[in-house]
Amino acid sequence: MSSYKLGRIGWQGHRMSKRVFINAIHHHSQLPTVHAAATIHQVKINQLHTSGQLLSDTWSEEEKKEKEEKAQARKDADDEQQIREKILSASLPHVSEHGWTRLALAAGAEDSGYVSVVSGLFPNEGVDLIYHHIQSSNQKLDDWMVAEVNKYKAEEKKLPISKFIKEAVKERLLMNEQFIKNGRWAEALALIANPQHIPTSVGYLQTLCDDIWHRAGDKSADLNWYSKRMLLAGIVSSTEVFMLQDASPEYKETWTFLDRRFEDIAGIPQIGRLPQDLTGILSGLVVTAKNIAGIQK
Repeated sequence: MSSYKLGRIGWQGHRMSKRVFINAIHHHSQLPTVHAAATIHQVKINQLHTSGQLLSDTWSEEEKKEKEEKAQARKDADDEQQIREKILSASLPHVSEHGWTRLALAAGAEDSGYVSVVSGLFPNEGVDLIYHHIQSSNQKLDDWMVAEVNKYKAEEKKLPISKFIKEAVKERLLMNEQFIKNGRWAEALALIANPQHIPTSVGYLQTLCDDIWHRAGDKSADLNWYSKRMLLAGIVSSTEVFMLQDASPEYKETWTFLDRRFEDIAGIPQIGRLPQDLTGILSGLVVTAKNIAGIQK
């Protein structure tokens, strides 16, 4: 073969080898690029996962912190309420001397060992003390009613509804006896019947009447439900005020008055004759409590 041909073949072979070499270089140069891109993508995924995990952890920590704060707030509120009730209960024996006043609360706080906390706990001062007596007395009455109902059930006897309601009213009113005897309950009625306290006073009276009818087994769901409680509220309020001036032995005249009130509403009441709301029942208590001598039987 001529040197020309060999040279040409050699040259072509050289060109082919060069092309293969170049392609090989190009191919290998792409591998790190692809690998790098994949690596970057994986890093981004890892970063996203990590950031998501951190965000999730942050939310979990914040949620946990919020739950702990709410739990602590509830505990603080419960502790404060327990302190309030302890002071209020300890203050009641001091009402005879100091009336429904801040002085009675201060004396109760001293007895309970909480002298320095009175100011913030009782914004309504003596009125808070009155409502404590009303609320705790209503609870005692409910316990008494449950025991009475269970007694009739145990004896397999039917509950005499009228008698039960009348006895419940009597039992509740007797819980005011210590303050009637020392002349402080008239003050209490005058205070809680003032306009700014009427809504709360009405609420306690409504709860009392509802509890009595509920324990008596009332299941009415029409206008009778409302009328029964309205009438009972009127009986409780009027008898309570009458009792303030009763000097008869063991409040004999008061219970006679109570019997007459139940006789007055015998039968189905006319809805139109009822007050518009419980506020109407209490509207005259301020004057009445301040003018006990004017009570009429």
